[in-house]
Amino acid sequence: MLSTKPIDTTQLTMARNKRKRRATGVREIESGVFELRASAGRDPLTGRYPEVTRYFRGTFREAKLARAELVLELKRGRHVGANTTVDDLVPEWLRELERKNRSPRTVAEYERRYYHDIQMALGNVPVRKVTTKMLKDLYGAHQRRGQSPASVRKIHATISSMMSQACRWGWRDSNPAEWAEPGHWRTRCPSCRRPSRSWRSSAKPNGRTDRNTPRLCTWPLRLALAEERFARFAAAASTSTSARC
Repeated sequence: MLSTKPIDTTQLTMARNKRKRRATGVREIESGVFELRASAGRDPLTGRYPEVTRYFRGTFREAKLARAELVLELKRGRHVGANTTVDDLVPEWLRELERKNRSPRTVAEYERRYYHDIQMALGNVPVRKVTTKMLKDLYGAHQRRGQSPASVRKIHATISSMMSQACRWGWRDSNPAEWAEPGHWRTRCPSCRRPSRSWRSSAKPNGRTDRNTPRLCTWPLRLALAEERFARFAAAASTSTSARC
């Protein structure tokens, strides 16, 4: 015989709330606390497919939205290689250079530069935690040891190439070497001196210079030749004028 006792909807609601709510990648641990899981894709270093776990506090609907945002971040590659150190990055970066058909000499020079001047300071640092301040300190240390500005710039070029590749793979959001200053590059400005007599003596009567004449700066020589022509023309004009008189 069926019971005619009315059903208490409040008890049904409480019983429904006591059940742990689940969805794809979302699991309720306790009331208002959810565990979010998503695959981070294939790790190129280990070949495995790690999962990223987050804990979220809020409603069930908000937890599903947060999990969707997590999946979007993973698709952009922001979590792949998150724990990768600079020592782990270098072999992958060198192989990428070889794949791009860079010359073996260039790849060998990059490798030598890293293991000789960079590894001791940055080898164990995670790629994501390398800062511009670290790079400036590294450049300053090499300068205090007596390395030339050209050598420091080569170190800077090596780090910049590494970090640019890490950004392409999504292991970093920006390149810290972009704002690191390796130091000023001192160059000598060529000075334009007045041509010596040896230069002027090498000039041919038609105003052209010999092929063996140095050509560091040609306009002073041309100016000198023009002055000499004008002087000869003025002397000839004055001679003809005096003869007529």
